[in-house]
Amino acid sequence: MAHHVMQDEYDAIIIGAGHNGLVTAVYLAKAGLRVLVLERREVVGGTSVTEEPYPGFKFDTCLQGVGWLPGKIVQDLGLARHGLEILRSDPTVFAPLPDGAHLLLWQDIAKTAEAIRQFSKADADNWPSFSSRVARLAGFLEAVYLNTPPRVTASNFSDMLTLLKLGGRLRRLGKKDMVEVMRTLPMPAAEFLDEWFEIDLLKGALGASGITGIFQGPQSPGTAYVLLHHHVGCRAGVFRSRGLVRGGTGNLAQALAAAAKQHGVEVRTNAKVGRIITRDGVVSGVALADGEEISALRVISSADPGRTFLSLIDPLQLSPQFLRKVRNIKFRGACAKVNLALGELPSFTSLPGDGPHLRGTISISPSLDYLERAYDDAKYGNISQKPYLEIHIPSLTDPSLAPPGKHVMSVFVQYAPYH
Repeated sequence: MAHHVMQDEYDAIIIGAGHNGLVTAVYLAKAGLRVLVLERREVVGGTSVTEEPYPGFKFDTCLQGVGWLPGKIVQDLGLARHGLEILRSDPTVFAPLPDGAHLLLWQDIAKTAEAIRQFSKADADNWPSFSSRVARLAGFLEAVYLNTPPRVTASNFSDMLTLLKLGGRLRRLGKKDMVEVMRTLPMPAAEFLDEWFEIDLLKGALGASGITGIFQGPQSPGTAYVLLHHHVGCRAGVFRSRGLVRGGTGNLAQALAAAAKQHGVEVRTNAKVGRIITRDGVVSGVALADGEEISALRVISSADPGRTFLSLIDPLQLSPQFLRKVRNIKFRGACAKVNLALGELPSFTSLPGDGPHLRGTISISPSLDYLERAYDDAKYGNISQKPYLEIHIPSLTDPSLAPPGKHVMSVFVQYAPYH
């Protein structure tokens, strides 16, 4: 069989032009490496894409806006210069009930406390201290995320230092907060919220961020960690605030692609990687599905671990223990997403007509029990009879996404088990 080997090899090949792959590519190129990104689709962006299935209506097919996008990355890669603009809404959450009551969460702590007060004086009084507790715990997670993860068998000195730094960070939190971090992360979100609040609607609106995108209910252990994870990078008191990208989430990918180009990264679309080539136990490049071989000193995969290790690499190159661990990673899709082109805005019984409440996250999550029951259906393989819904109408904030007077609405639905 003829090998088509390219003459000059790359320093790094990145499989997949999703946002993580592109960020990695730009950092490596900035460090002086020759980088090639291979993307199987005809567009870059992976889950950060904006598409136009109906003329004039632009939808974020997968990811709605951006969650935590570290300011350091935005600055390092000059993303604002490449056209990235992020819009934030206030109130951040509108949680309606069918009987006419509703709760609004605002960016401002005092304003949210006032909104909570009509339901419960105790919960309103607890809001400021809850807000600062979550901000402190999420701040610890942010520090962990921004560090290169240490190898847990830290025999190597620089890894020891990273571990000590994190230990130092835990100690700097102070004894009380350190105990809090260790106690809170493994908790169920429901238990964590029950300690602070009595109002179902408030706990449902907050608890929803402990289960967003995962196959767990709010009573599952570890969901308090997920809740904190979703608040990394947020100011104290700001909950469930999605940053909308002007022009659609695809513009994040476009800004990253522009930064990549500026730093000399080569991006090839319609280039599906068939396998990762190894010689003598060392990765030496990739073969495309059409047979073309490209050599590189290192290959970085932004595909999931299952695809990377179970189908792109020859299993004989990996230890049986490692393969077993990869096979045990659970990928259980829990979400469906419905994109709707609207002739007019929806109107809610509890707050009719247009208003700022429609600009943030509209959360159908009346209580923690409601969320847990939605999960019960999924545990037995069914779609939730009464699902948790997270609704966005991005065209209110960014009219360029829909024709004049019309709107786009996206609805995240849980639970919709993949199988």
